[in-house]
Amino acid sequence: RSINIIRKKPQGTRAYDFMYRGGRFNSQQVAGGATGPVGNMNKLLYRLDGSYDHSDGWRRAGADRVNVSPTLTYLINERSRVTVHQAFNRDRFDGDGGVAINLTTLPNYDPTWRFSLPQDNVLIEDSQTHILFNTTLSNNLEFRDGFLLRRTSDRYFVTEGIYGSPATNQVFREPL
Repeated sequence: RSINIIRKKPQGTRAYDFMYRGGRFNSQQVAGGATGPVGNMNKLLYRLDGSYDHSDGWRRAGADRVNVSPTLTYLINERSRVTVHQAFNRDRFDGDGGVAINLTTLPNYDPTWRFSLPQDNVLIEDSQTHILFNTTLSNNLEFRDGFLLRRTSDRYFVTEGIYGSPATNQVFREPL
């Protein structure tokens, strides 16, 4: 299995896109983008993309994601360019420690119950700055150089395991 990431690149012609998608568990996604030259300058191009995703999730273990990705490309000449791409991501999702298997046979058990604590969640903030230089040396040869700076922070408090005691009607959590 492989993943091929193709970033949307700044273009010399103005263009705009918008997308909305919805689904189960109140899942919603809205995204948009714009590209074109900056002002009347044909040498400076921009691209701005943004998106917001939300889902209530199964058993109320929801998630929210925000992404903003601006890009500027300066066309030095017909063969060379410099591109600065920035990506900001903020992910927050609620934990779901699962189900204590020895509780599933109890007469009043409801599979939609979530045994995680209300504070169970993960917050990840990620920022990536990528500077790229490309120059075409011939029809078959291109030189590329780049610099990447990434800053990430995460807060992780999620119930990782659950076990239950039917005799005492208690559920025990193992947080990480």
